[in-house]
Amino acid sequence: MKGVGFRKARGEDVSLLAEIERASFLPTEAFPKRHIRSLLRNVHGTILSEVILWDDEVAGWACWMFRRGSRVVRLYSLALFPSFRGRGIGEAYLRERFKEFSRVYAFCHLEVRVSNERAQALYRRLGFEVKERLPLYYGDEDGYRMRLDLQSYRSL
Repeated sequence: MKGVGFRKARGEDVSLLAEIERASFLPTEAFPKRHIRSLLRNVHGTILSEVILWDDEVAGWACWMFRRGSRVVRLYSLALFPSFRGRGIGEAYLRERFKEFSRVYAFCHLEVRVSNERAQALYRRLGFEVKERLPLYYGDEDGYRMRLDLQSYRSL
């Protein structure tokens, strides 16, 4: 396969996902293996973790959360290895997922650090809007809650 792809993350991916986390976030923010394991074991079927691929190479991972009966999907985490950033991989992956999710969900929510201007620029390109400022959401820094109306992806 050429270009962006993805597959469901499996138990044997825990170390790989932890490596992506460590390469992407501060040590105090990267998910530890035990947290990643709990996300992958989700017995309620309300969490979807995926390995993001670029030309069949592992580029990163994403984690989505759902609530039964809700029309909202939440992007809980998105991380790419540094060597894959800046190539449009995250944007291509998200566009694909939003097309699929728009069949079932009305909105996508996410939280992002106020200082993470690069991620905010990506999310705005995709159609997200800031809906709320979250004081000290990250402990030491405010965050933004952003929302995307997925209906704009329905016809794509």
